[in-house]
Parts: sequence; structure tokens; C-alpha cells
Amino acid sequence: QIARRTAPMIAAASLACIADGALILALPRTGANLAIAQSGAMLAGLAALIVFAGASGARWPRLRDIAISCIAVAVMVAALLPMRGREPGILTLALQVAAGVGIYGAFVAALDIAGLRAVASDFVRSLRARA
Repeated sequence: QIARRTAPMIAAASLACIADGALILALPRTGANLAIAQSGAMLAGLAALIVFAGASGARWPRLRDIAISCIAVAVMVAALLPMRGREPGILTLALQVAAGVGIYGAFVAALDIAGLRAVASDFVRSLRARA
């Protein structure tokens, strides 16, 4: 999030929702155009976040963090690729999400991507405290 403030995130998400609705209404009703509307909404949200980040003087993450994040995503893709042939359903989705979270979480825990190890540890502690 931009400087740990939620207002820019909420504004960008709201803009994306508005763009999605506008595109759905503007485009002919087909499955492909619904996908185009969703993609357009995501681009509108991304553009808004880039504007907000530029206005707030945000800085780019370290190259190390970007590289490790890319490697973690590549490992997730390699691990999840064999699952694409499975029958779609809630069990397959749960397995894929669990594997993805586990793999990326292991990278965060081992290599402290973007300082997220402390954030993840605090989150896990709060979950344990609730249980």
C-alpha cells in the first residue's frame, strides 16, 4: 500500500469499479467484452495507483526484492503448472491457493522480501491469539 495509507487504495478500487460498470454498459454484451471490461477496470485502477504513488513521492523497492519476488513467482508457476489439468472445483482451487501461499510465504520467511517477514509474523501471531 502507498505509505501504509488505505485511502489511495480505496480510491483506486472505487475508480476500477466505476470503470468496470461503465465499460460493461458501453460494450456489447458478450463474454469477450465482459473480459475486456474487467481488464480495462484493472488498468484504470493501476493507472490511478501510479498517479497516487507519483504524487506521494513513493519510491521503488530494491532490485533485490523485485528479483526475489520474480523468482518466487516463477517457482509458484512451476509448482502449480502440473495442476492445470485437474478438474476445476473448490478442492483444486483450495490446493492451488494453499500451494501458492506456502511457496511465496516460504520465500518471504527465508529471504525477507521487502521487509515482509515482520508483517507476516505479526499476522500469524494475531491469528494465533484469536484461536
